[in-house]
Amino acid sequence: MKLTKILCVIIVFIALIIFAGCSKEQTCTVTEKDGVKTYRNKNIPTVEKLDFNPVKKFTLNSDTNDVNYLSFFDIDVVGLDSEENIYIADFAVPRVNKYDKNGKFVTSFVKQGSGPGEVDKITFICVKNDTIYIGDQGTQSVSIFNTSGEFLHKIRPEGYRYSVLPLDKNKFLCTILSIDEIDAKEPYRKELTILNNSFEPLKTLNRMNYSPEESRLPDMWDYVYATEDKIYVGVNDKIFYKVNVFDHNGNLIEVVNKNYAAISFSDQEYDKMDKYVKKLGEPRLNKNRFNKKRAVVGVYNDKNGNLIVQPAVDTSIANTERIVFDFFKDNVYMNSSFLKTDKPYYQCDFNIFLKFYGNRIMVIDSDKNTVDVFEY
Repeated sequence: MKLTKILCVIIVFIALIIFAGCSKEQTCTVTEKDGVKTYRNKNIPTVEKLDFNPVKKFTLNSDTNDVNYLSFFDIDVVGLDSEENIYIADFAVPRVNKYDKNGKFVTSFVKQGSGPGEVDKITFICVKNDTIYIGDQGTQSVSIFNTSGEFLHKIRPEGYRYSVLPLDKNKFLCTILSIDEIDAKEPYRKELTILNNSFEPLKTLNRMNYSPEESRLPDMWDYVYATEDKIYVGVNDKIFYKVNVFDHNGNLIEVVNKNYAAISFSDQEYDKMDKYVKKLGEPRLNKNRFNKKRAVVGVYNDKNGNLIVQPAVDTSIANTERIVFDFFKDNVYMNSSFLKTDKPYYQCDFNIFLKFYGNRIMVIDSDKNTVDVFEY
């Protein structure tokens, strides 16, 4: 009798293991080819509820009458150092404001010019190893400062670098833009590239050519996030939800997929994009060319090291009062959550940018020129 009970317990235990294995298999299948693991996730949560409840702590640059007010910026000119001090630059008038982790103004540095410590037109800020790198489009140079705003030196890499991000202690990630003289239909080339500390190219992660009309919309932006050992790149695809994962040497090591149905732009969203290009003095968009949304419009990492993907959403059925996020643990879909917004949110406004840093989220509004800082 005792032996029978023991056998029953063993059988039940084995059955539970098999069931758990089948459940995981049904939720996410993993395959490997040529050393690259591919994770194919279904829209089935593996976690009932996520611990993600962002709370706004403060807002930066909200007083237009402040003597230190910045008039024009976006995510490319916002950075943080190891003590969570925040640096924001002004595109319009070359200047960088430093705030402490509580949002208190500390100092302002950088002046317009071409001499030591001067910048003509800021294109990016990158904070790495508590050193501030400031790109200057006017002089095609990078000026380097310490965290006190003291000028250290200047380098002049060949070509223009944009959207520069830190990559461990010895490298950077950036977008390099150029003209392809051979391809007349799609003459603009964008390359996501790993650089060394001298801003020299080491390896290109992806390359894309696009037409003059496509260049009018930020739909060609790279959505990238780097951790201590990996680089996550949202693939520019309107049919497939896909994130490529590279090591810091630029080798593809993982691919994360999730079931996705293509989403069309609504008439309201077309109007918004038309207004955007109109501000740039460009003609109206060809709807046939911009008929579907990119599946992935953001990649981040949370304080626990989980991958966060911002997916395209169907705004014709609401979804405009929040920014939706999909969370993945070890590349397996956990569940979705959101950040509630104060006003209707449309990704195609191209004016809201997010930066995750530890337990903080920075929401950058390039229309209001503010930064809302949340903790979660």
